[in-house]
Amino acid sequence: MSNNEKCLVSWNKIRKKIFKSLEQFLISLAVFVLGASLRGEWLLAARHVLGVGLLLNRKLMIDSESLHVADALAELFWLWLICTSVGCTIYFFFGGFLHYYYYINRKEQSNNWKCQPNRWLTSDLVMDALYNGLIGLFIGNTFSAILVFYLLNDGWSLMYFNFNDYPVMWWFMQWPVTFFVQDYMVYLSHRLLHTPYMYKRYHKLHHRYKAPCPWTVTALHPVEVLLFQIVMILPIFMFPIHWVTYLSIVLYAYYCSIVDHSGVDMKAPWWQPWRADTIHHDNHHQYFHVNFGFNCYYWDMLHGTSRRSDRIYNENIFKGFGKSLKDASENEISIAEKEMASENPLAHRKDKVLTTKNTICL
Repeated sequence: MSNNEKCLVSWNKIRKKIFKSLEQFLISLAVFVLGASLRGEWLLAARHVLGVGLLLNRKLMIDSESLHVADALAELFWLWLICTSVGCTIYFFFGGFLHYYYYINRKEQSNNWKCQPNRWLTSDLVMDALYNGLIGLFIGNTFSAILVFYLLNDGWSLMYFNFNDYPVMWWFMQWPVTFFVQDYMVYLSHRLLHTPYMYKRYHKLHHRYKAPCPWTVTALHPVEVLLFQIVMILPIFMFPIHWVTYLSIVLYAYYCSIVDHSGVDMKAPWWQPWRADTIHHDNHHQYFHVNFGFNCYYWDMLHGTSRRSDRIYNENIFKGFGKSLKDASENEISIAEKEMASENPLAHRKDKVLTTKNTICL
C-alpha cells in the first residue's frame, strides 16, 4: 500500500470517528434539552439569569398592597402556560427527533442500538403512551408552575439565592448530599410503587410499555406524577440548598430519565460511575419488579434488588428479589430463558447477557 493510500485510510478512520462523536453529541444534546424542559423548574434560572421579574419586570410579592389576588392568579396562569407550552413543544420536537432517528430511520439496524431489538410497542401502545405522556406533562408542569410561583414570591423554603449566605465548604458538599438524598428517596418511592397495592392501582399503567421508548417517560398515572414531583422538591425543605445546585441536579435527573426510557443502548460515561447503562432500567420494564434505581444503581446493589442470573422475574413476583431457580418450575425457567434471549448483548458491558446458565451480575 502506497503512502497516499495509507493516508487516505487513516483520514477515513479519523473522519468516521469525528462524525460518530458529532452524532453522539447531537443525540446527547437533544436528550438533555428534552429532559431539561419536561418540567418548569428551568424558569428559576430564567428569572435569576435575567435578573428581572419574569413576566411583569418586577419582583413578585404576594402582598395585598402590591399585588391583588387577580394579578397573582394571572401571574400563575402565565407561568403555567409557559411551562406547559415549552414542555409540550420540546416533548414533540425532540421526542419526535429521537423517535424518527432511531425507531423509524434505523429500525432495520435495531441490533446495533436497541436494548430489546426484536420487541416494539404496537401502534396502539405508542398512541397510549402519547396520551398518558401528555397528561403527565400537564400535571407535572402545573405542579412546577405552582412551585416556581411559590418560590419567586418568597414562599418559605431552605433554598437560598445569595452565594454568601452559607460557607463555601457547604457549597461543595451540598451537591453530593442533595443528589444522593434525593435519588435515594426516589428509589424508595419507586419500590413503594412496586408493592402489590400501589402497583396494581397506579404503577401498572407505566409498565404497559415493556419495551420503553422516548414517549413513555411521562406516561405515568397522575398519582405517580405527583409522588415523584413531591419527592424531587423535598430537599429544598430539608436543608439549605442554593438554587443553582437544586436546579442543576433536577435537570440532570430529568435528563437521566429520558436516557433510561429511550430504549436505546447508551453506556454511562466513565466520569459518572454512579450511573447504570440504559439496559439497567430497560430490564426493569422487561422484568417488572427489579432494578428500581434511576440515576444511581448503587441503591439496588445495597438492597439486593439488582437483577441476578440465579433468579427469575415476572410481573407476579414482587419485592425485587425474584424467585430462586430451585423454586421455579421448568415452564417458568423456559419462559425466563426466552425473555433473556430477547436482550441485545451489545447493550451489556462486555457483551454479556444474564442467563440462568451463568452467574454474572449486572
